[in-house]
This record gives sequence, C-alpha cells and structure tokens, in this order.
Amino acid sequence: MAIVLRYVPIVAEAEEVLQDSFVTIFDKIQSYDSDKGTFKAWSAKIAINFALMYLRKKKKMVFYEEDLHANILKINNTALTNLELEDVEQQIAHLDEKYRVIFKLKAMEAYSHQEIAQLLGINSASSRTIFSRAKKQLRNIFENNKQTIFTSEKGIL
Repeated sequence: MAIVLRYVPIVAEAEEVLQDSFVTIFDKIQSYDSDKGTFKAWSAKIAINFALMYLRKKKKMVFYEEDLHANILKINNTALTNLELEDVEQQIAHLDEKYRVIFKLKAMEAYSHQEIAQLLGINSASSRTIFSRAKKQLRNIFENNKQTIFTSEKGIL
C-alpha cells in the first residue's frame, strides 16, 4: 500500500489500485522467478505499473516530449541525516505530478531512464529532462525552507 500511495495519494483510489495489483500478482504467481529478484521487488514492480496505468487512465499524468538533458546530482549524506525522511517525502509531495512520478521512479525505486521511458511511453531523454526539472523544483522547495540536500561537484545547486 505504501508503494501505491507514493503515486496515487488518495487512499480510496490507492486501495482500488492495490486490489487490482493483488489480483494480477496472484494470477501470475507462477511466472515469479526467484533467480531474477525477490518476491517483494517483483510484486512492487507490478503495483507500480498498476499505479502508473491508473494515473494514465484517469489522465492525471501528462508528459510532453522534451529534449533537454539532465545534470547528474549526488546526495549529500550529511545533510540527509539532518532531515527526517518524512520531511523529505512531504517536500516531494509538493512537486507537480509528472515530476513527482518520475522523481520517485528514478530516485526512490532506482529505475533507469530507459525503464521509466518504457513504463510511461516517453523517450529516455524526456525522462532525464523531467527528472532534472523535478530536482530543480525540489531544490527550490528546499531552498524556500532553508534546507538544501542536493550538491554537485560545483557546489550547492
């Protein structure tokens, strides 16, 4: 449920998505291969796919092809220790939906831009651009709150 709620924040809608995910998990349990990963990861991927399909179906998530490329950022671990995970998640919730979805897929679920592009029906350059813009929007949110967690080799962004 926690994974689905990351993408579908309304509890009643998330419950519906989770129910559909469970039906598919039980229907396809014979296709689970423990050599390819854990059951938790396999079932989480199904739940994420259902959440994304739900958002697309409800037209709550619109992506536009963009051709800008992202700059790679690394997380400053000492700054993260000063922030509670809940605080970070609250700030992520303020991102526009398309930014929030791609940010979570990339930063939290560790999907590659290629995988994100396939899931969302966009090209990988668009995924990189949207991820970059999500980080920029998130930096602005943190800067407004006097909290900066992202750094690059050139300094605080």
